[in-house]
Amino acid sequence: VAAEHGDELAHDLTLVDACAISRGKATEIDLRVSYTGAMTVAEQDAVRARTYAELRERIGPLRLTLVFSDHPIHAVPTV
Repeated sequence: VAAEHGDELAHDLTLVDACAISRGKATEIDLRVSYTGAMTVAEQDAVRARTYAELRERIGPLRLTLVFSDHPIHAVPTV
């Protein structure tokens, strides 16, 4: 999270993975984010909407997939 937006969130977010692919007029962006504490679906939706709006302003048309996980960045998957 950029420093100017740090005080807007009640959670520490860490970018785990990012991928951007240009597909004609739109850019397809996939983001995976881990967080601390508990996050409601409404809070996730608010972050997703804000992220979409900011990226759209910066790069133009896009398709965004933003996935949240409460697992730490280096968590070992369990079966």
